[in-house]
Amino acid sequence: MPYHAPALPLAETLPPAAELLDPTSKLRTLSSGKLASVQNISTWHQHIANLRAQGLQAARDKTNGSSAVKNREASRLISTSMPYANAWHSVPPDGTTGTKIATPQWRAAMHRQLGLHLSEAKPALVELAENGETVDFFGDDASNNANHNRRHNACLTAWYNAISVVATTHTVLGDKAHGTRTKQFNDFNDGHVVDISRR
Repeated sequence: MPYHAPALPLAETLPPAAELLDPTSKLRTLSSGKLASVQNISTWHQHIANLRAQGLQAARDKTNGSSAVKNREASRLISTSMPYANAWHSVPPDGTTGTKIATPQWRAAMHRQLGLHLSEAKPALVELAENGETVDFFGDDASNNANHNRRHNACLTAWYNAISVVATTHTVLGDKAHGTRTKQFNDFNDGHVVDISRR
């Protein structure tokens, strides 16, 4: 999925470069912001091409401690370039639990976002590597193979509570152990159970 900057003008609205730079042209001068966005997106695509090449090289020369995720840095760049990807940095703390984050968690989140080794775990991982264990300094293996049910269920419960407040019909949480609760919706996706439905 390529990144498309919000301010990037459509290609058909841009005149040919030769005409744009012609001092005798009667074209209306484009804003510097639009021109800069074209240059920025060109640089972005060149950067992601370089990262993909680095990813191929890293896959060929894999060492203990590196990540097994394919095209890791290119994927991370796309992720962090998306709208609101950095919005969590801007949440002003107001004393409530939802606006506070413990320093170790913040540090780990920043390391993950910036593609750095996890400093909190690095000493222990280095020791494990020295003793012959296969490790991942970036935390990808631990993150991708962790049990995500608790986080998933907490998110579903929050949405269920929000929907239930304004719903005019009955809201139901899906349950794999009790698939009949949402049977009429499950039939659209055979073998799966919907997360939330309204009757």
